[in-house]
Formats: sequence, C-alpha cells, structure tokens
Amino acid sequence: MEQNTLVFFLVFILAKYCIDVSEAVRKKCEVDTIVETTGGNIRGEIINNLGISYYSFKGIPYAEPPIGQLRFQAPVPHRRWSGIRLAREHGNICANKWGFFLVNNTAGGDEDCLFVNVYTNDLDGPKKSVMFFIHGGAFMSGSGNTDLYGPEYLLKKDVVLVTINYRYSAFGFLSSGDENAPGNQGLKDLVLGLKWIKDNIVRFGGNKNDVTIFGHSAGSTAVHYLMISDLAKGLFHKAIMQSGTAFMTCVSQLKNPLPQAQLLARRLNISYVDTKDLIEKLQKVSFEEIRNVEAPLFSMGLPWAFEPFEYVPSIEPKSTKNAFLTETPYNRMVKGKYAKIPIMIGSPSFEGIFIALLFYSNSSLLSIYNNNPKLLIPREFEITNKDSYQADEAVKELQKLYFNGSTSGTLEQWLQIYSDYIFRFGDDRLVRFHAKDNLKKIFYYKFSFNGTLNFFKRHLGLENFSGSSHGDELFYLFKPYEEEFKSYIPGNRENLMIERMTTMWTNFAKYGNPTANVDGKIITEKWKPYTAEGEEYFNIDDELTNESHLERADELNKMMKKFTGHI
Repeated sequence: MEQNTLVFFLVFILAKYCIDVSEAVRKKCEVDTIVETTGGNIRGEIINNLGISYYSFKGIPYAEPPIGQLRFQAPVPHRRWSGIRLAREHGNICANKWGFFLVNNTAGGDEDCLFVNVYTNDLDGPKKSVMFFIHGGAFMSGSGNTDLYGPEYLLKKDVVLVTINYRYSAFGFLSSGDENAPGNQGLKDLVLGLKWIKDNIVRFGGNKNDVTIFGHSAGSTAVHYLMISDLAKGLFHKAIMQSGTAFMTCVSQLKNPLPQAQLLARRLNISYVDTKDLIEKLQKVSFEEIRNVEAPLFSMGLPWAFEPFEYVPSIEPKSTKNAFLTETPYNRMVKGKYAKIPIMIGSPSFEGIFIALLFYSNSSLLSIYNNNPKLLIPREFEITNKDSYQADEAVKELQKLYFNGSTSGTLEQWLQIYSDYIFRFGDDRLVRFHAKDNLKKIFYYKFSFNGTLNFFKRHLGLENFSGSSHGDELFYLFKPYEEEFKSYIPGNRENLMIERMTTMWTNFAKYGNPTANVDGKIITEKWKPYTAEGEEYFNIDDELTNESHLERADELNKMMKKFTGHI
C-alpha cells in the first residue's frame, strides 16, 4: 500500500512538473510521452485530474480512412506515418445523423473516424490488465470519446483503458448479401482494433494476454458478436456485457440484408443493374447524402423492438473471405462455437423506462398496442402464423404474466415488456447457454441503484418511474465531460457506488471474479456465480445482495421451450 502511495505521489509531482515549469523542461516531459506504435510514433500527454495523474493518448488511427472504394468494406490497417503524430485530441467521431444517442440530435462526424484512445497510469512498469470499451448508440451513433467516457474512475483501479470508434449505420452495416459488400464492417473494425491492442498495448503498460472486452447497449451486443466470431478468436480473455446480446431482435438481421441497401439507393434516386453496380454507385455518393437520408431511430414506433433496425449485423455468405459471421448467433451458441471465457452480464432493473417518451409523444399508442395483442409475441417464440392456435396460446400466457390476466396493459406494464424483450430475455438465454456448457465463471447482475448520476432516467426527465433505466450505470464507471452533464455531481451514495462499480468491474478484468480480493468494507457481499440450479444473480443497490431466479425469467424460458422446443 505504501509503495502504491509513493508511486502515485511521484507521478503527481511529475505531472505538476510538466505543467508548471519552463518550456525547456516541458519539452523533456513531451519526450517522456512519446510511444512508438506499429503505425509510427505518437506523442500523448500527462493529465492530472480527479486526484489521479495518467498518460493520455487520443485519436490514434488503427485503420485507413474507409472512404471511396473502402466504403462498405472490411477495414485496412493504417499505413505507417513519418515523424511524431500528436495524440492529444480525439479523432473524428463516425458519420451519424443523431449525435449522442438520446443526448442531442445534431448530425455530424466523418467517414475518417477509425481511432482508438489509450489511457494508462504507467508506460514502463509491470504489465496491467487491459479493458477495451465498446460504446453503445443503437449502431447509429456514439463514440469512445471522453464526452461520455472519461477514464479517471477506472484508472484509479490500475488498469489500462482503451476506447474505440467504429463504423455504424449504413457505413458500418450495409450489405449487398454477396461479395460486393458482405456486411459487418463495423464489427470488423472492432476486430482490427483488438489486433492493434495485441500488437501495441505492451508499449502502453498493458498485458496483451489479459484483455477484457466490455460494452454497453449496442456495444454490449458487439461484445457477444465478438465472442461468437472466429475472426476475433484469441484476441480477448474475458467479457462484460451491459444491456445487450446478439439475441436482441433489433440488432440482428437474420434475413437477406440486400433490401436495406436497395432502400438506400431508392432514397438517393440511384438506379443500378446489379449489386456490383449498386455498391460502386453508393461508394461515389458523399457521406453527407447517405447520412442525411437515414431513418430516425423511433420512426417505426415501438415495433422496432420486434424488428431489426435498418442497418445491423447480418449473416454473411459462407464464401466471404475473412467473414465475421456466417450463421445465426443462436446456431453458434447451440454448436458451442463461442469463446468459453469468464463473463459478466446484466442490465438495470427497469431498462425500458426510456421508451415512455414514445407513449408521451403519441397519446393513442397505448390503446393501439392493447388493441393488437399479437404484438405481445416476441420473435424468439418463432411463431410465424399470428392467426394460429399457438399464437393465441402465447398471447394468453403473456397477458397472464405481464397484465395479471387482463387483456390490456398499463404504460408501466408495457415498458416492462420492452425491458424484458429487448434486453433481459437475451441476457437470460446467454447465461443459460453458458451454464449448460458447464462454464463456471458466469456473473449475472441487476443494477437497481437510483442516484443522481443515473444517466438516461435523469437526462430524459423520467425520474417519476421507480427502478433504474437503460444506461443508468454508465456514470458510475465513467466520468462524463459533455457540457450537459457538468451538473451531475455525485454525493456520498453516488461516490460509494462509483467505488463499488469500478472495483467490481476492474476486479473481474484482473482476476475473472468481481469480488476477488475485497476486504468487506466497500464490497460487503461476495458475488456468487450463476448456476443452472440456482440461477443466481447479484443485485447492485445501496445494499449488495445475492438473489436467485430473476423475475419472469423462468416463465419466459418455459414459454420459449413450449413454443420452440429449445432455450
């Protein structure tokens, strides 16, 4: 402990020394922040903030700009540059129409956006566990930048943090269903980012053989996709999924993806003779034109929970060279073709609160859904004929489960349905697969804490709902620097939760167990792994508790088996 204190004190003095002294000394400090990567030399900076000093390297390109003929294609490693590249500012965020997901609606970004950011306490000491974060945003928006994802809380726990920008929307997931644009280029960006870590992270004080991937929302589903892809095999060693799996209907295109590419061509008034011609013409259109015709996230109303977004991961032709995925996530899991590594997975207690905005903006929406009970049937039940006896049976059982037997539901009951269907149903299926394969390090959680840093709930003005919403755990792991969140000041309860969350997340990255090596003062309960027999989960609230049989999970699983014959 004394040694750690001394190290921190020396780094703190160095940071002050570099900031406060003469130009000559500052140049010496700048030399100390130069790192050689496979792409060339970069110069970062030492940052002193929130009681911690660390090295920051922002905007490091890991791939060539995916423009021109590289649009809609797999990423290409960045060529080596000459001289020293300054790495003190974030690179471009990727082209998007919506800005931060549900934070602002400002179009922006650029196609030249494939960058990583690296934050580390030490460049030369013992090699540390690496945490690779994948941002969310419905595969439509977002970035790994410090606007939302400041590194300080996690760095206090002595890990190396890497965040990444990857392509999304049409740029990341448009596919012609053949070799001309096989799809999943956004996920292939992540694979290349992980390869960059393998080749470079040792120079930033990280251990390339101890990499934990973690993500939120769409980033969480990307984590699951990486786990089931042969292309990412061996590039990571543990995984954390926060609110999302590849089982989620809205982020998994199981049908031919070509119609979405054709839809884009119609919006842009492009005629073509075949898919080769289609892709070549789409590659010549400005990125602004493509970005500006993207449909709004909620343009489908609530059915988007039951149907894929416009551009999402899809199944590539088996003939695709270096394919990311050539069969469904379910088939990969059934065959055991996934990374059998320690996992943490879970979600907030009331994920679907944010969907209340749709009901508030359309007063007739609740009656529309109550008058169409077949909308209750999730895609996972595989009931294609909605006029069948099987469909009627499913509706009755679901109304009993969610509406207490009534034929119509309240707003809160419908929001709970979306919480389960979009997020928790997939989480539960995934842990059951891992348990079935007799894997031991499965840590399942529910985040129930309600504090002043609960992100979506507070930002969207939905604090009248009980429970925690989608995204509410993020600011207990990351320090946000977006101007809008400067008023989000933690109190004693929030500071304790920050300490708990960062301890558990980094302990998992270091040891494969979130409550390993804890003294019982901050983390007051040991987290029990999930088993098929006990169905254990960890409830994260003011009080930390081990509980079992997450609400509605058993009932949904029984229905799943009844209507499909499998989990």
